[in-house]
Amino acid sequence: RALRTPSTTIGTMGIKVLHRNGGPFTLAQRTAIGLYLEQRARSYMAVEVTSVTLTSVEVEASITLEAGATLEGVWRAAASSIVTFLDWRKWAFGGDVDEADILTIVNATQGVASLETSSFLPAADVAVAAASLPTLVRLSLLDLDTGDVLNAELAVSF
Repeated sequence: RALRTPSTTIGTMGIKVLHRNGGPFTLAQRTAIGLYLEQRARSYMAVEVTSVTLTSVEVEASITLEAGATLEGVWRAAASSIVTFLDWRKWAFGGDVDEADILTIVNATQGVASLETSSFLPAADVAVAAASLPTLVRLSLLDLDTGDVLNAELAVSF
């Protein structure tokens, strides 16, 4: 993913890029991307390339399931909804993640009767740096009726 940013220097065009693996680009890779874009830009401007990083979001919740719902089914649905909400293709660079939004998604997941307790890591309302995007890396659900826990990490993929 690449996004043009406002110029900070006359004659320079800023570009933020996200690596396929979510990690930062090396200086050599950023230089190569900049040269590639400079050769193809009609503006003949210098290109300043900034690597975008990913900010980890982890969610833990204690829930009560509706009759007939399974913990695995609820986990899959909640994880899918959170990942869709945090879609890196649509999320604004540097946009913070509000705990209430994520927990509302978990609570509204089909099969969840109630959300009792929760925690949001690394902190409530995850602050995302200006050149970063949030990504869900772990979702842990505890079924209060049975004591079963489904705690899984999600692989970042693009």
